[in-house]
Amino acid sequence: MNSFPLRRTVLSIAVAGLLSVSGTACGGSDTGSSSGAAPTAAATTTGAAATPAGDSKTVSASDLCAFLEKNVSRWKAAGGEFAAMTQVTVELFGFYQERGLVPPDTELDVQTKAECPDVRTEVLKTIGFDNFADL
Repeated sequence: MNSFPLRRTVLSIAVAGLLSVSGTACGGSDTGSSSGAAPTAAATTTGAAATPAGDSKTVSASDLCAFLEKNVSRWKAAGGEFAAMTQVTVELFGFYQERGLVPPDTELDVQTKAECPDVRTEVLKTIGFDNFADL
């Protein structure tokens, strides 16, 4: 079962769609541009500038675990691994974006292994992954 390339493609589409919606919502007005790409690029750049590369801000493990625990039953009911993986990806992105952060690849795994290993296992089983870094 090698669905990794398909998952990456859908993940890219989901994130691009979310960024497009975020850019439109943040833009507030139409600049007359025929493409939605300009607001998205501006929103992405603004978000990146809000958290400098050396910033040590992070989400607490307890907040992350509470978010996962609150949503895992809904993700289980999503209609299969692929649907659940898409929802988890988009919602985790939104969770971190609300806080002005982009987590390092290993942060989710490190925090959830230490704080809520049972919830971590349940979410990963639901989406068909062995760790969050592959998400």
